[in-house]
Amino acid sequence: MLDHDLTAISARRERAGHRRRTHAEPVLARPGRVFALDGLRLLAALSVVAYHYTARVGSWPKKPEAIFPAVFPVTAYGWLGVHLFFLISGFVICMSCWGKPLRDFFVSRVVRLYPAYWFGVLATTVTLAVFPKGNRHLPWTDVLTNLTMLQEPLGVPSVDGAYWSLFAELRFYVLFAVVAWWGLTYRRVLVFCCVWATASMLFAKAEPGPLRLLV
Repeated sequence: MLDHDLTAISARRERAGHRRRTHAEPVLARPGRVFALDGLRLLAALSVVAYHYTARVGSWPKKPEAIFPAVFPVTAYGWLGVHLFFLISGFVICMSCWGKPLRDFFVSRVVRLYPAYWFGVLATTVTLAVFPKGNRHLPWTDVLTNLTMLQEPLGVPSVDGAYWSLFAELRFYVLFAVVAWWGLTYRRVLVFCCVWATASMLFAKAEPGPLRLLV
C-alpha cells in the first residue's frame, strides 16, 4: 500500500514538473506559408516591370508619358514595388529563421541568393561581350568582385545596376543574423526593429562610412 502511494505521488510530481517545464519553455512552431505574400510578390514584380517599360526616363527615345499616356500616371509609381519587396523580405526572413540555428539561417540565405545571382552576373557579362551595343563589359577582375556581391563597398562598378537591391538584402541578412544568433523571440525582434530604425534615422545624414552603409 505504501509503495503504491509513493509511486502515485512520484507520478503526480513528474506530471507537475513536466507542465511547469512546458509552460516555462514553450516550443516555437514555425508559421506556415502565407499565400497572400506570393500575390504581393507578383504585384511588386509586375509594378517594377511596368515602370521600366512604360515610365522610366531613358527607356524610349521620347518621354514615356507621351508614348503611354493611358498607363503612365499609374506605372510611374511602379518603382515602389522595390520597397514592397523589401517589406515582404524582412517579414519572410524572420519567418524563415524562426526556430532555426544561425548556421541553418546562413545556409538558407546563401542558397537562396547566390546561385541565381551568379548566373545573372555571368549571363550579363557574356551578353555584353558578344553584343556590346555601346555598353562596355567590365574587366574580369571586376566581374569576379561582382560575384561576391560586395562590389558596392569595394568601389567596383556593378555588372548591372539593378543588383543594388541585392546588396541591400545582404546587409539586412548580416544585421538579422545577430538576432538569429541571440535567439529569435518576438520581443527580441521588436527590440531589433526599434534599434535599427533609430540607428537609421541617426545616421541618415552622416558622412559615408561603414556604419552608415550597414544601417
